[in-house]
Amino acid sequence: MFQRTWCSYIVVCACLLANCEAEVVNLAAFLTAMKAAKQKGPGETKHFKKVIKAQLANALKEDLDHLPIAPKKQNLLDINLIPPLINPSEFHTPNIHFLRMIDVPDSLAKGVSHVFNLILSQIYLSKEEYVKHILVAGGDVGSNLLVESLCGKLSPSIDRVEDLSGVLSICGVVHTTWSFGKGIWALHGGNSDNSKDSAVWCSSFELGGDYTKSFASQEFNFIMRSMQIVHKANLVCSLVIESLGDMDMTTTWGCRQVLETVWCCYFKAMAIEEARCLKKSKLYNLMICLRDFGTIVDLHETTCAGDIGCLTAMWKCWSIMTQGVTSLSHYGQHIPCMVFLLEEDLLVPLAHVIKHSSLIPSTDRDNHWMPIDEYQEIHIFYLKQVYDSTVSRVGHIVL
Repeated sequence: MFQRTWCSYIVVCACLLANCEAEVVNLAAFLTAMKAAKQKGPGETKHFKKVIKAQLANALKEDLDHLPIAPKKQNLLDINLIPPLINPSEFHTPNIHFLRMIDVPDSLAKGVSHVFNLILSQIYLSKEEYVKHILVAGGDVGSNLLVESLCGKLSPSIDRVEDLSGVLSICGVVHTTWSFGKGIWALHGGNSDNSKDSAVWCSSFELGGDYTKSFASQEFNFIMRSMQIVHKANLVCSLVIESLGDMDMTTTWGCRQVLETVWCCYFKAMAIEEARCLKKSKLYNLMICLRDFGTIVDLHETTCAGDIGCLTAMWKCWSIMTQGVTSLSHYGQHIPCMVFLLEEDLLVPLAHVIKHSSLIPSTDRDNHWMPIDEYQEIHIFYLKQVYDSTVSRVGHIVL
């Protein structure tokens, strides 16, 4: 991962490589898979329904007092409050090394070859040995565009040392979540200067949020908290509306029927299309908001649980959703390509290593996983502060 004048690399955990054959997790296998890559469309995932029902069940359990006929808590014991895991990562101790790339101001343009030479001098590898390995470059979509542009400019390559065909650029988990969360929050935000605008800004304000800042200047943690609060309030609202019918909420079967009814009335594609055709704008906007916020909230929880399978399933949903968001046009191109690579084009052992290296445990407790790019962002920030403050005192540091 490259971050301004610093970078870091992660050593793949031995437990991930132990289950993979050496001949399928190498540069030759990667190049073969890339040549045979074909573009395939993502299939519909059934996991999303289980995710939404789990979110509804949690909202039902936590806000029983708001329902007209509140069920007993023992009736909710048999209802799944946590969506099933698809492909959780095994606990391992991350092996990450941070490197100094170039000791110049950020604004100074330097050739990429000079940067790589400094990296090689710190990891004690020759150029010939370095090009025999796959380099997975993770970051935001802007960094990926630069890497892809550089690969295009160096094609055809002069020799293997200058060849960049062994570089795979993927979107980092946290960078993708940040950008997508901000884009969706701004899409549903509305205009706070218009008192008749009942978009998300109004709901957030009524629930204790701040609407005075522009959506572009809001910090992501604030956006994530606001999104979770608004999404939960919308879920409770839908549960209250559907529980006003003839269903018996005092039984476990009745609670499950309410969850199924809410899913059918607010999340199914046919219900959303019907609301759009009948021009029920407020209902349609609520449905889209529930669906969009539901994916982001679930991906945030999935990341903490270390389930790369659920994370990939949400990326499949985002592959379609990004096509309708102007501010996410670049991600609308890269997320589908990344899903195709990890799910279809790359060999299974190689994709397994890449996917499970995207999340690392921050502690040895459950639900304490974090994206590797977030971990690197935090540590590089403090490392840069320590380095700059030390250089300002002693003048230079010999690496």
